[in-house]
Amino acid sequence: MNMEGGLSPYTIYQIVFSRQAERFLAPYFREIEPYYEGEKLFLRGIIEVKGRTFAIKIPLDKRLRRLMRELNRLEFPILGGAVKYEDMKTVIMTIYLPLSVLSKVIHIYKGDIRRTTGLPKDEKLRNYMMFKRVVANKMAKGIKVYLRKNKEEK
Repeated sequence: MNMEGGLSPYTIYQIVFSRQAERFLAPYFREIEPYYEGEKLFLRGIIEVKGRTFAIKIPLDKRLRRLMRELNRLEFPILGGAVKYEDMKTVIMTIYLPLSVLSKVIHIYKGDIRRTTGLPKDEKLRNYMMFKRVVANKMAKGIKVYLRKNKEEK
């Protein structure tokens, strides 16, 4: 197969995946658009939670795939009113907001994040939300948090 002048299969996959993700996430964001940063494709969106606006950069990775699976699973409960629309916005904000920003607003959203942590049935996604909440809370209190161990410490 000759790839001269054409798009690589990985690039085509990224474009298709970004379009799918854009469709899944569009109801929760004020605006969302794909953009390139170097060789990688990302989604950039503006989300509004409890009157505050956040700009979020979403990489096209496994975490997004897991989130899309959860959004698909929760589509009918959201439309039926069993799950609040704002709660899903809180889940998205918790997963993709950087820790430095989340630690500054954790005092406002801590109860909401705690309440919505149980929404995703995917264990890894749920554990990641709990991890982000705990670390952001420690950072807000001024406790130094080490996210990675140095090789010398082992």
